[in-house]
Amino acid sequence: MPFQSVRFAERIFPFTTTMAIEVVCAFIFKDDHIWMGRRPDHKHMGGKWEFPGGKIDDGEDAETALKRELIEE
Repeated sequence: MPFQSVRFAERIFPFTTTMAIEVVCAFIFKDDHIWMGRRPDHKHMGGKWEFPGGKIDDGEDAETALKRELIEE
């Protein structure tokens, strides 16, 4: 499946007056399974399951950010 970028902050949080943080995440499917990670217990939200991804750095586009985050994970 090709890379797809989706923006939905305004639709989900139409009342927000603070600055939005742009993030990326991946839904990776393989052999009828979905790849997810579990946050380390000592980190914020420790033990929770999440899709791989993270914040987009300044000057970085979404696709580059997602590639970087996948390598980091």
